[in-house]
Amino acid sequence: MTLFDEPEPAGDEHPLTPTRRRSATGWWVALGALVIAIALGASVMFAQLLPEPVRGWLLPAQGWVAQTLDLPGDWGPVPEPSAGVAALADQMSLTESGREVFFRTEPELVGDEILTLCERGHGGEPGPSPSPSLGGEDEGSAVTLGCYRPSTDRMYLFEPDDERLAGFTVTFAAHELLHAVYGRMSPEQQREVDALVTAEAARIPEGDPVLAQIEASVGGDESRRGNELFAYLGSQVELEGGFTPELESLYAETFADRSALVAVHAASIAVLDGVQADVDAAWSRVAEAETAAGQARAQWNADQSWYDQALARYTSDLAQFEATPEAERGSYVVTFTTFDGERRQTSWEEYLRYRADELDALAADLAAREPAITEQEAQAAELRSQTEALTADANALFAAAFPGSS
Repeated sequence: MTLFDEPEPAGDEHPLTPTRRRSATGWWVALGALVIAIALGASVMFAQLLPEPVRGWLLPAQGWVAQTLDLPGDWGPVPEPSAGVAALADQMSLTESGREVFFRTEPELVGDEILTLCERGHGGEPGPSPSPSLGGEDEGSAVTLGCYRPSTDRMYLFEPDDERLAGFTVTFAAHELLHAVYGRMSPEQQREVDALVTAEAARIPEGDPVLAQIEASVGGDESRRGNELFAYLGSQVELEGGFTPELESLYAETFADRSALVAVHAASIAVLDGVQADVDAAWSRVAEAETAAGQARAQWNADQSWYDQALARYTSDLAQFEATPEAERGSYVVTFTTFDGERRQTSWEEYLRYRADELDALAADLAAREPAITEQEAQAAELRSQTEALTADANALFAAAFPGSS
């Protein structure tokens, strides 16, 4: 809006065009704006004159005043949020101050178009960049799932299709909101915050995934580190004993329950970890079932092959026995080993009779064992099919969580 009416046009006018006049209301609005500006400036000067402990306590408000005047979205009434954005505000446990900043950025919930909306070339402050971990091919590749654009004071958030991933959007929103809060601080306050979050980041255990996320978002631009640390620590990290009172107090300006917010993030990560653990465990069961079935089948095949060889030998011995004159058969003594490993010596006829009984018993055993082995193989195949479906679902979940990655 303008504080004054436009000046009257020079030159010829259409006779039906009414003459413009300055509005008395416009003068009062201008005067009111001037008074407010003077009051705000005085409050900043007053804060500078206070003792250091008190001035430090006032820094969040001072930074707010110094920066808000430069952001287009901070003028006028707070935009009415969509139902989805309002729900996110509740899930983030936002304070009134946090809700106002969040709603003024007019967050937009989008799908895979987040990949183009949040390209660095588009002026966004990249949001959380978790890395896909299922499949392994893209391990460590960053995927930007949200961004805040300081130039327009706008926020874009990825909203996965799979409701199991809803918690991630809460984390993305909190992360981007902290970028917006950081952007509203004065340069002096940003430097103080940078020092606070740098000291706290040094306490994060080595190997914690958030460290890799931070480096991916910083992207080699050290001027971004304080901003990213402020966003990541506030939305995802809760160290034993908490952060310093100064930093926790600053986060409390935005979040009424930061512990609950961090718990949402932990639960979201647990969803992916749980799915991957289920897939890993399922494939272990498949391996065990297929190994057991394979070993049973291999043993059966070996026994069948041995039976075939023994039967062929018996058939040859029987043919030789029958070809021998009956008067001569009794003169032969046969030494042999039973199927159980016992060494025996009998007449030729007795040997053939004993071997025939052994072969009949082995054939019956093979026939009895095969259906169970076939069922075992079918169960292993079914378990594989179920696990393949579980893996496909897991892949779909990870693809939904990390658009653009394989």
